[in-house]
Amino acid sequence: MRYGTNLTLAFALMIGMMMPAVADDAADLYEDERASEAESLSVDSISDNQLEGFLEAASEIESIRAEYTEQVESEGASAQRSAQDEMVEAVESNGLEVDEYREIARLVADDEDLRMRLNGIAADSG
Repeated sequence: MRYGTNLTLAFALMIGMMMPAVADDAADLYEDERASEAESLSVDSISDNQLEGFLEAASEIESIRAEYTEQVESEGASAQRSAQDEMVEAVESNGLEVDEYREIARLVADDEDLRMRLNGIAADSG
């Protein structure tokens, strides 16, 4: 897949930080457990494969968001749930958990070296 380096980075960060939480009360405990695992990620522990998955998931999420924008506005919560389910599937099908995806986004936003790695991977993919 082709990535415009600066656009992709901005896009991936936006999606990672804004992706809605998808969990009901019963799943909150599981989500908290997964979040603890994701928070243990460090800049040095993130592999290039994880960054590639992050970029791919972000691209798929943007497509889903574009597809569902009008439906969410007109149909409300049910369309939003469908969009969220597809976004979760996009993240998971690219080898990441949702909380891991969010943590990578947070780390990329906070760390210049990781941003440079992400930009390099995006440039190499094009």
